[in-house]
Amino acid sequence: SAYVTFPSRGIDEYPYQTARYVRITAESAGLRLSEVAFLDEADAPIPVTIASRSGEYADYAYDPEALIDEQDTAPAIPSYYNGTYFDEIYHARTAYELVRGDLTIYEWTHPPLGKLIMSLGIAIFGMTPFGWRFMGALVGVLMVPLMYLLAKQLTKSTKLSFLAMALMALDSMHFTQTRIATIDSYAVFWIMLMYLFMIRYVQMDWRTVSLKRNFVTLGLCGVTMGLAWATKWIGLYASAGLAILYFWKLASEIIHAGEERGAFLKRALWSCMFCLGFFVLIPALIYYLSYTRQLHVEGVANVFDMFSKQRFDRVVQLQESMYNYHAGLGDDTHFYRSPWYQWPVIWWPMWYYSGTAYLPSGMIASITAMGNPAVWWTGLAALIFVLIGSAWKRKAPKEWLIALIGFASQFLPWVLVPRSTFIYHYFASVPFIILCTALMLGWLKEQSEAGFKVASVALLAAALGLFIAFYPLEAGTPVSRAYAMHLRWFKWYNFEP
Repeated sequence: SAYVTFPSRGIDEYPYQTARYVRITAESAGLRLSEVAFLDEADAPIPVTIASRSGEYADYAYDPEALIDEQDTAPAIPSYYNGTYFDEIYHARTAYELVRGDLTIYEWTHPPLGKLIMSLGIAIFGMTPFGWRFMGALVGVLMVPLMYLLAKQLTKSTKLSFLAMALMALDSMHFTQTRIATIDSYAVFWIMLMYLFMIRYVQMDWRTVSLKRNFVTLGLCGVTMGLAWATKWIGLYASAGLAILYFWKLASEIIHAGEERGAFLKRALWSCMFCLGFFVLIPALIYYLSYTRQLHVEGVANVFDMFSKQRFDRVVQLQESMYNYHAGLGDDTHFYRSPWYQWPVIWWPMWYYSGTAYLPSGMIASITAMGNPAVWWTGLAALIFVLIGSAWKRKAPKEWLIALIGFASQFLPWVLVPRSTFIYHYFASVPFIILCTALMLGWLKEQSEAGFKVASVALLAAALGLFIAFYPLEAGTPVSRAYAMHLRWFKWYNFEP
């Protein structure tokens, strides 16, 4: 190994090495080395030639000249602007492999749809940071108006919906998660969309809405549920909440049907038969077909060989491998491991990236996954308020129960999961604590219009102020260590210690 220092950047951990030759030796199989570059003090490429090669297996031999044919593209300073960080090293790479079609699929620990969506950006803009992050950022932008629609469907209030949308836009985790090329943003987008359709269905009056319109709404809900499944298994958690809402709606309509009970029972039967297809068969088919490109790349089956035994067996094998992988993530020594009860209060943020080593002394650059304290802490208070209010009231508002069911379906499964967990697993719960905030403010509005205005303005101002304050630590923007230390609350390790 040869270490080169950059004294002008304050890095002097290793002395300069003077050598005529550099030898690269693979001590074990499995590493793919794509490019090697050597730069001088002015960050200009040093001309390199291959002196010799030996020891490779014939079946895996490549032209070593390919290692040094693009030295002019090597960045002088590695950063998230020119490379991957955190789990991008898995998901962005796999998305690229799906585009290429002639490389081994590296990451298989999640269903493939999220990486397929990501690959669209790579196909359009190339294997660049902009390319592999584009689709996630686009979905992140779409989540903001979707939050508005979700709140509007639940509260029927334009003001409350705007507040919910603004809180989503100002949430730090929404900002961080939709800028990084991982699959979480796609999964949460589908979960929000499927709940939008289910809430719409729950609020339909069977006496005035035709069965056909019911089926359209349920069908869209089932399709988006299948897309969530095919992106990440947290979509399965959300499905439990949908099932509760669906059967609650059926039971409620039948109980209050009166003289129309016979007709309503018949309608409920037709609805159940329809949902057997759109909430079981269709999602399962979407999940199964999402593997088409991956299996084609693996050479297991061609695109038109949809239901061969070989293909089916491989999909089953991948599910078993996924389950065993996640079940085995029980390492409780991970420094950023955070159990479920710490997430709502932002006790332990997750550190994704540091560019501090390439900055002058006294400067840091980090990307951290954490919530906006104003959004999350208010959301936690609102969740408790809605929960207690639902238990206290003799007849709790339907909207309150819907928000609680949505939150519980995303949060409670993590209470039972024995594997290591991290704060970003709370991301899918955030839309529901924002909905609870809207409902709490809606209750306040009924009590006092002036109180509602003061509380809303104060909350938005706090959310905006904290978003701006924490922005450097969530965007990788260089900032002084002294400034960052003021934001290290509760012993937060939201930048390099």
